[in-house]
Amino acid sequence: MNNAELRQQYPEFIYDSFKINRLADGFHVEYNYILGEHTFKPQVFIPISDIKNEWINDDFIEHLFFNFGIINAINYYKLTISPRFIIRAGKLDDDQKAYLSHMGPGEAVIFSQGWKKPVNVWNCRR
Repeated sequence: MNNAELRQQYPEFIYDSFKINRLADGFHVEYNYILGEHTFKPQVFIPISDIKNEWINDDFIEHLFFNFGIINAINYYKLTISPRFIIRAGKLDDDQKAYLSHMGPGEAVIFSQGWKKPVNVWNCRR
């Protein structure tokens, strides 16, 4: 199957959700990505001993793992370079939108909670 066929068969890649479990010895995070009928559920564990800043609060942890999920999603998104990359797991701030609108391979559109219309994020063509 060539790239055009893959993009047609899989028009959307979705960063659907993530779940943080705070354990006594660290953080266990599970991500949920959807590509057509396929679901990917990668997991990460960060030992509490690797976190050196004792002032990190829950909002920062949520923000950190949400952003890690975007970076991690690119590994799965590259399977098809779907025309649309949809983020349901959280909301991008204005700085993230501006940054993402100037980078990336292929052509994709990202939707995020709270946006009224899609933002063309990856618009460079090869």
